[in-house]
Amino acid sequence: MTQFRVGIIGCGRPWKSQDASGFGMAHFHARGYTVSADTTIVALADLNL
Repeated sequence: MTQFRVGIIGCGRPWKSQDASGFGMAHFHARGYTVSADTTIVALADLNL
């Protein structure tokens, strides 16, 4: 099976958390990548990190 290495750009704050400016799409993607056996999160990028 192919192993994918993924990066998430624009992390932001989790949806409905204090000072959240969006709906936290990166957090939903991160959860999906975490439970997927063929992906590994290797990078995160955000202006505020």
